[in-house]
Amino acid sequence: MKYFWSFHTALPAGVGFSLFGPAHLIWIAAAAAVFAAGGFLYLRAGARGRAGAQLAVTVFILLNELFQDAFLAAGGHFDVYQLPLHLCGLAVFVGFAHGIVLEVMQKRESGFLKAADSFLGQVRFGLCMPGALLAVLFPDWTVYPPFSFISSFGFVNHILISASAFWLSLPDSFRIKPADIIKPAAFLLVTVPVIYRFDIAEKTNYFFLIKGPKGSPLRWLQETWPDHYLLAYALRAAAVISLWYAVWIGIKKSRCRM
Repeated sequence: MKYFWSFHTALPAGVGFSLFGPAHLIWIAAAAAVFAAGGFLYLRAGARGRAGAQLAVTVFILLNELFQDAFLAAGGHFDVYQLPLHLCGLAVFVGFAHGIVLEVMQKRESGFLKAADSFLGQVRFGLCMPGALLAVLFPDWTVYPPFSFISSFGFVNHILISASAFWLSLPDSFRIKPADIIKPAAFLLVTVPVIYRFDIAEKTNYFFLIKGPKGSPLRWLQETWPDHYLLAYALRAAAVISLWYAVWIGIKKSRCRM
């Protein structure tokens, strides 16, 4: 492809893709296939196999992230705007840390490891999974050709971040309780103020705290409540996470009764 390796500053107008256009729908279909096929194989594996699969996938995601950073740096495009400080960027490291914890727990257990497993697992399930899914549905890299390096990287990593968290939730051993919502909430309470101060200082837009990306529900919030965007954002995030947990708690209970 002519513009496969091109950065957005070198792209002519009109080479990108549209939300829910044919190319975008191909990526969404690919995501559905990864969720379904991976989930089927994950459920058939034992605890040891599941831990190994989580570690392998999260390591791959991390290496993919590092490869993209190296590519951008080699072209002189890696700067303050390319840091992994969006939620899905942080999810790369949350997932990697959790993959290590799961692998170590196959050899030994401790109170610390169990607490780390519970916290990281709930952050991946309650934040990383819906966040990455929203990125697949409303990507902010539509300026690129749909199958260019940057687009492919964005879709592959976000699909794997969300799918690996989805697989994590499938076994009966993964418990979901209303009180578990405290864990992703605590993660946000620590990270969001730091990211916001960084956004203000460096004129960036990580976590989309300054403005919502074009075509996303966050842009609608900003246009509807321009003077109260952060409050509307926070309330929306709380509502989405609460609904997310309510739906999955219902699914888990239904499965237990079957």
